[in-house]
Amino acid sequence: MSSHLNSEVSTERILLETVKLPKLTLPIFSGNLHDWITFKDLFKASVHNNSNLSNAQKLQHLKSSLRGDAFRIIQSIAISDSNYLTAWELLEDRYSNKREQVFAHIRRLMSLNTIQCESTSAVLSLIDNLNEIIRALEILDKK
Repeated sequence: MSSHLNSEVSTERILLETVKLPKLTLPIFSGNLHDWITFKDLFKASVHNNSNLSNAQKLQHLKSSLRGDAFRIIQSIAISDSNYLTAWELLEDRYSNKREQVFAHIRRLMSLNTIQCESTSAVLSLIDNLNEIIRALEILDKK
């Protein structure tokens, strides 16, 4: 029995070592509130919590992942180890406001287009949009 279990573990280990996953690209954030949580979670998993990167490298990755309003918040911050946490906190202060995020999702809900023609795809599209907003609000409720 023990040798059978060891064989299964070895086979599993070989499979895990041979599977090549594609490289993840860093997410882009433009300042849209309903995109913040996804961006924040992916960026933290890929960069922020990566102990192999210096804070200067993290700041460079952060700057290259931002566009528009989000980029303007930190564009004048020089790339250095000491500035990364300051830049990250500026973004957190601006975009992690739970109340503003809830209102952004409610505005999005209120701006959904009514169904113009009775087609399956139009109904499914509306349902998908509603479910996306509901899930986002549920996630905010858990945080």
